[in-house]
Amino acid sequence: MKIVWMILLVLGLASTSAGQVLLEEPFTDVRSKNYELWGAADFNRVEPFKGKLELEGSTGGEGFGVYFRPVFDLAKTPLSITLTLVRNAQNQGSEICVWFVNQYLVKGSPWDEGDFVRVKIDSTDLAVEIQETSPEQRGMGTSLGKVTGAYKMGKPFDLEFRVTATTATVLVDGKELVTAKHHLTKTTGYLHLHDWNSLEGDIDTVSNFRVNVLK
Repeated sequence: MKIVWMILLVLGLASTSAGQVLLEEPFTDVRSKNYELWGAADFNRVEPFKGKLELEGSTGGEGFGVYFRPVFDLAKTPLSITLTLVRNAQNQGSEICVWFVNQYLVKGSPWDEGDFVRVKIDSTDLAVEIQETSPEQRGMGTSLGKVTGAYKMGKPFDLEFRVTATTATVLVDGKELVTAKHHLTKTTGYLHLHDWNSLEGDIDTVSNFRVNVLK
């Protein structure tokens, strides 16, 4: 009986540690109520397929992905954003980014128009980095911390991006890599997911995308 109670206790803790689910995207329909396509075109493919979001570029130098519709307030609801990622784009400087950005810029540029904090998963040196808006130059990101050799190309890994009103943290496969203080001027904003600078034939995939209340 004691063993049974211990098992129930562990299951109970596991079920509550993640917090309330705020958004879960199955990536089965391009007309999802959760997001709009961003930067997609005939030459940049953003396609949900059998539970995965496939992202494929063309000649490089372009960004494309999705903008999630819900608005979040970090002051009221700190976030845990989790996803499973496979990076196949090996072009130097190719990246997948998960953003918290203060404007809904589905027809604009989060680099140039929004204030943001983001995690960048870079093909160069297999790096994972937290960045925020650069005060010196729009369109650039100021690094808040970076770890190289953080994942394996072509292999699935779990990413968690935790964002509060004051800090950002990234974990890969449950291991904390970077925690830093950010300087967002507003606590309200949106989530944005994009691929940048990948080439035709290099298909990155995202699955198991979920947003929880961070406890």
